[in-house]
Amino acid sequence: MKRSRASLVMVICVLAAASAFAAFGEELKPPVGYGIGRAPTDSASVAAGAKIYATNCVPCHGKAGHGDGPTGVALKPRPRDFASPKEFKSKNDDEVFLVVSKGGPVLKLSAGMPPWGGMLNKAQIWQVIAYVRGFPARDSLAKAHATK
Repeated sequence: MKRSRASLVMVICVLAAASAFAAFGEELKPPVGYGIGRAPTDSASVAAGAKIYATNCVPCHGKAGHGDGPTGVALKPRPRDFASPKEFKSKNDDEVFLVVSKGGPVLKLSAGMPPWGGMLNKAQIWQVIAYVRGFPARDSLAKAHATK
C-alpha cells in the first residue's frame, strides 16, 4: 500500500512539473531550471563564450557589451548594455537562457533579439552567458586602467 502511494505521489509530481513546463510560454515566465540552472564559471567556458560572443553578438551588443555594435546603434530599443549591472544583473540565469535560446519576445522583450537556440546548443548558450556575466568587471577594469 505504501509503495503504491509513493508511486502515485511521484506520478502526480511529474505530471504537475510537465504541465507547468508546457504552460510557461503562455505565462511568459520560465520554470526554475529551464536550462541547467547557472552559467559555468570556469575559465575554459568563459573563453569559449567569448568566441561565440565575438562571432554572433558583437554586431548588436558591441565588443565591450555596451549595446553599441554597428547593427545595434540603429535598433530601437537599443540592445542591452551588459556592462551596466542595473540593466543586466537583475535577470536570473534561467531568464537569460530563455531569451538567448528563444528570443526577446518570449519574455516581452525586444523583437530585435533573435532566438539563438537553433544555432547554439545548451552548452554554448551557457558559455555565452558566462562570458556576458563578466562584462561589468571587465568594464570596471578597463575604466581603472584608462585613468592611470
